[in-house]
This record gives sequence, C-alpha cells and structure tokens, in this order.
Amino acid sequence: MAKSAPHVYLSALPFAPTRSLVSVHYSSSFPRMLRVERGRLSHWPSLEMMISNVGGTAWSIALSPDGQRIVSGSDDGTIRVWNATTGETEAGPFTGHTSEVLSVAFSPDGQRIVSGSDDETIRVWNATTGETEAGPFTGHTDSVESVAFSPDGQRIVSGLDDEKIRVWNATTGETEASSFTGHTSEVLSVAFSPDGQRIVSGSRDRTTRVWNATTGKTEAGPFTGHLSLVDSVAFSPDGQHVVSGSDDGERRMQHGPASHAVHSHTHTALSYSHHCQCTVTYLQLLLDPPDLFRISLRNDSKRTGRLQPG
Repeated sequence: MAKSAPHVYLSALPFAPTRSLVSVHYSSSFPRMLRVERGRLSHWPSLEMMISNVGGTAWSIALSPDGQRIVSGSDDGTIRVWNATTGETEAGPFTGHTSEVLSVAFSPDGQRIVSGSDDETIRVWNATTGETEAGPFTGHTDSVESVAFSPDGQRIVSGLDDEKIRVWNATTGETEASSFTGHTSEVLSVAFSPDGQRIVSGSRDRTTRVWNATTGKTEAGPFTGHLSLVDSVAFSPDGQHVVSGSDDGERRMQHGPASHAVHSHTHTALSYSHHCQCTVTYLQLLLDPPDLFRISLRNDSKRTGRLQPG
C-alpha cells in the first residue's frame, strides 16, 4: 500500500493498523476520512499459516462451515483438505479430474465437497474419505469456472465458459434447471441466495445478473458499470443485496435496479462477513479481528494459492 498512490487505497486506509507505516504516513493527509471506532489493530497481524504442497497453483480455496478445514483445488487436477489451525493435510489428494480444478466448495453441513474442473465435469466428494459420492456430472461443453451448493445442500449451481449456468441435483447429477440465458461471455462466478430461491452470476461480459433458481428467468439485472470482467459475486446474509468484484478494481453493491460502486483494490474473490454488515475480500481478511480466520494469498504454489488468474 505504501508504494502506490494513496487515493487508490483510501477506502482501506481507515482499517490500516494505527502504528503501521501506511497509517502513520498517510492518515494526516486525509483528516476527513472515516474512522474505525472499535476493533482497529495497532500492528499488522503476522501470517498465521503457510501451506505448501498444494499440487501446483491452487486455483480455488474454501473454508468449511465450521471454519476448521480448508479445501483447495489445484492445477494438477487434485483436491486436498487441510486443518485450518495446523495446516496439516486431513484428506487427499482426491483424484479423478483430468485437468485443473477451477472451483471447490463445501456443502452446508461440511460433509461433502463439490468441484468444477477444466475437464468440463463436476464431482461431489466425501470430505473425509475423498470417495466420489456423485458424478462426474457430464454434459458441459467447456470449463466449469464456478460451483456452489444450495443452502439445503440438495442442489449445485455451476457457471461455465460457454456462457451457461446449470442447476444440478446434488445426489443424482440430473439437470434441474438450465434455461439461464443472457450472459454473452464466460460465467466466472455463481452463488445461491440464502433462501435458495435465486442465483447471482458474474461474467466476463462485465455484468452481474440475478436469476430465479427454478425457472432460470432473470429476476434482476443485468447490472452494469464494471469496466472489466466480474469474477466474484455473493449475496448478503439477508439476501437483499449483491456484491460483485471485478478486475477493474471496484467492488459494487447492488440492490434491485440500483447499484452503488465502492472503489477498492483489485481482487479475485470476496464474500460477505456474517460477523458484520460489510464485505471482505480474501486479502482484506488480514484486517479482520483475531476471531476470524485469516489467509494470505499469493500467486505461487507455496501458499494456499490464487483463486483466479490475475
């Protein structure tokens, strides 16, 4: 942060630790910026863990619902489960995919893992044994960029490089919905709403859309405004807002037909925090209070890895 123009990081400056070089050097230049009333750190937290031997670049990672495990999908086609406290391997490598694993996610109960791959298939795994519980789900004609479980764990949504979105039965692999038409380029990120009735998607066509999860009809959007691909989307816990992250360096909050842009550092993954009404990126998790799990991402095979190219 200290090496770049301060206006680029102005939104992050209030959260920088009070004794950090960034805060000491720049805070006096912006006396009217927002202030953090409680919980602001005095020093940057130390790196909690470094996980190696992830099988090359880790294209996707996810925390288990209880925060005790991490799952990673790598470019060698394998999936591994790690202890989030010790960094030790708890399960894996899971083998079966024939190309890089682009997306992984835990089921709501933490017992299963879904994976999407460049080999155009989806698989569901037992999170403890690594045995295949369902799949491979076939029928795709391009890479599976993003996968997610529904809140009840009964369905899986997938976003594809062929501009399509599909909803699958998580047990049988049968297609439950596929009439999602509108995106004009690869679908890079998908997520269910908390009630499981809607799906949000982000695409290389720079738009975000909200769909009916059963009929595939557009319920909101397309939301426009991003100047580059939208590679991460999420619903708020109450399901009333959508946040999108883009390679244009902006994070956008959307509610109904309106959208609100919040300038932020370019990021490739984001999620809503259930501890507060705010959004965080994996990079910004480093700024969260100690009770939240913190991960540092780097573009090499010695860290947990990167989620998308860039």
